[in-house]
Amino acid sequence: MNKLTLTVASLIASIGLAGSAFAAGEQKVTFEQLDTNADGFIDRSDVPADHELARLFDSYDMDGDNRLSMVEFRNYTGESETEEAEE
Repeated sequence: MNKLTLTVASLIASIGLAGSAFAAGEQKVTFEQLDTNADGFIDRSDVPADHELARLFDSYDMDGDNRLSMVEFRNYTGESETEEAEE
C-alpha cells in the first residue's frame, strides 16, 4: 500500500471511531461542533438524540428559550472562559 492510500485509510478509520464515540457521548464535543448554523446558540435540533446533552438539555437551558448560549453550554461542560482561551 502506498503512503497516500495508507494515510487516507487511517483518516477514514479515525473519523469513523470519532463518530461512534461522539454518538455514544464519550467524546468531548465543542460548542462550535454543535452550533451547526453558527448563530451563536445550540438549538435542541443541533444535538444528536443519543447524546447525553439531549437528555439534559432542559436542565442547562437556564432561560428556557430552547437553545443553549455559550455560557449555558459551559455550565454543561464545566469549562470556564479561561480554559477555552487556553485551547
